[in-house]
Amino acid sequence: MLIEDAYLINILGVDMYAWGLHVALGAALALAVLAVLWKKQKQPAGGAAVTGLCMLVCGFVLSRLLFVLFDGSMRSSVTLEGAVYVQGGGYSMFGALIGAYLGAWIAARCMKISARAMLDRVTVALMIFVVVARLGERFTDIGISRPLVNAPEGFGPFVTVGEYDSYISTYLLESILAAVIFIVCLWDLCKKRREGFTALLGWLLFGASQTVLESLRFDQHMKFSFVGVQQVLAMVLLIAVTVLLGVLAVKNGRGKKWLTGACIYLVCLMGAVVGLEFLIDRSGLSRLMLYSVYVLLMTVPCVMGMRLRYLAERE
Repeated sequence: MLIEDAYLINILGVDMYAWGLHVALGAALALAVLAVLWKKQKQPAGGAAVTGLCMLVCGFVLSRLLFVLFDGSMRSSVTLEGAVYVQGGGYSMFGALIGAYLGAWIAARCMKISARAMLDRVTVALMIFVVVARLGERFTDIGISRPLVNAPEGFGPFVTVGEYDSYISTYLLESILAAVIFIVCLWDLCKKRREGFTALLGWLLFGASQTVLESLRFDQHMKFSFVGVQQVLAMVLLIAVTVLLGVLAVKNGRGKKWLTGACIYLVCLMGAVVGLEFLIDRSGLSRLMLYSVYVLLMTVPCVMGMRLRYLAERE
């Protein structure tokens, strides 16, 4: 949610929240990237504009809808009037991304072009949106960690200093990782992979990183107890993409043992994540140690997924 009466910017006589300005800028940059990729790949003229419009509409609607349905503060007292009151904030990043992908898919179907190739381009573009939109969370009351017992010195913008406590600037870590995924996916797209494989790579990396970073957040944004809805969605994304890549590899005549190993590991991983979340929330163990284990656990499916992707694409 937005902080009332704070971080307002006046542009041509119109008051705008700094967060909203970041979201608008991120969307504009994403559409610009999409337009450039569209032109380079010689797609139908005007198609980028149609795709962008569909992405904006579907992204906005699903972002708000997911928040209204799954945020505790809204769910307990939601009304139709409250659901459509959008000026005060209350959106889901995963809802925005799912909606944008849905809009892109609809546009691809309407224009009768490859939906898989569309998803590749859209994945690259949306990572730029995430980079800028996450930076805008600096002007909200979300995107920070639990209070730090001993705030480290010399970490600059990575630590948010409040009136009474200091916090890790989770939103900044998310922005940086989104930038890394953007670079990786753009490089991968230039390699002319099989259609849809760049999108799968982006989803794999985003799902793994967001599972950890959503855990690091402590803002009660769309959370039930110590587990967040968006963290569950990130975990589901990671598992689904890994299994899908395994199935594609097996269909290509390779990777059966890798798929079996990945499925066994993913089942164990789900239990490990629940256990880690409980320890992070309820135990006195070092959170630095627990999150180090968390990162290592999430690295394994990324490696497995990329190996399965290679086997699925190999001639």
